[in-house]
Amino acid sequence: TVILCHSTEATYSFQVSNFQAASIFSQLSALTCFTVGRLGVPIFLFMSGYLMLDRSYDEAGCRKFWRSKWIALVLATEVWIVVYNIFLCAINDTVFDPARLFRNMLFIENVGMGHIWYMPMIIGLYLFLPFIANGLKRIDNPHLLLFPLTIACTILFVVPIASILSQCVGEAAFKSEIADGFSGGAYGCYMLLGYCVKKRSFDSLPSFGIALLGGISFVLTIGFQLFAYNNGVFAPVWYTNALLLLSGISLFLLVSRMSFLREAKAVFALSYYSFALYLVHFPVKILLTPFVQALHVSHLAEVGILSLLVLVVSLAACALIARIPKIGARILYLR
Repeated sequence: TVILCHSTEATYSFQVSNFQAASIFSQLSALTCFTVGRLGVPIFLFMSGYLMLDRSYDEAGCRKFWRSKWIALVLATEVWIVVYNIFLCAINDTVFDPARLFRNMLFIENVGMGHIWYMPMIIGLYLFLPFIANGLKRIDNPHLLLFPLTIACTILFVVPIASILSQCVGEAAFKSEIADGFSGGAYGCYMLLGYCVKKRSFDSLPSFGIALLGGISFVLTIGFQLFAYNNGVFAPVWYTNALLLLSGISLFLLVSRMSFLREAKAVFALSYYSFALYLVHFPVKILLTPFVQALHVSHLAEVGILSLLVLVVSLAACALIARIPKIGARILYLR
């Protein structure tokens, strides 16, 4: 889904003037592919909460988590920041800038790759994860979490939608002034919702109703973006959109009930390399985009071809890197 998202961004223009000039079919195709792609990060965060928050961490467990998970993640990220800097210098024919590399590695300046924002975000969330997990363990009824989560999600996901709608009718943008730090922000809420799924907080909801909610939310997410763009507001859906949240949690709930997927070899292989693909795919996408554009096919076909090629080539690259003795798996943060 992330590869699809970035392939869509490489193919379609999401600037307001260009988007408005496109046909309605092109607009809908772009937003549909883009919105499907945007579901990747929510699913990843739901899964992180599902797998990592329903645990207990004693002192030894905390130290092991920080050593084997957190520090290893930071080191892998730093390696790829170096790789990205060298790559960008090579394709842009620019001189390597050690000062910029240093700022990138301190996370005080963006690397210039569209996907790398995720790394400092997840590094920050993982830092206190053992304490959050231990706190959750102290609560006898995990369903109690739903009350503060509902309030936090209203602040973090509904207010941004209202702000965009305000801009669509010519009013100013706005944001909530309520502090959301203890929720972990929008991304922390995704992880906490994943934990709620693990604790069976939504088991009473029928699968049909969840599928209906997800489908309606997905259509509304596309419609919301279409409405905003055609009212002159730049509004590609971001992860603070309540409609995307509903689409994502619906999909995650449905997939979590499909136990047969855990036995599928293809799913297992892609799962094993999923984070590695995240690290590798963006440079591959940059390299392959000109060749796919040279085919002069429709935008929709271009997205499909580019996504498939990036997936195949990135997967092959990950498999090769993983074979490097001692360091391959560490570079890719394979677990």
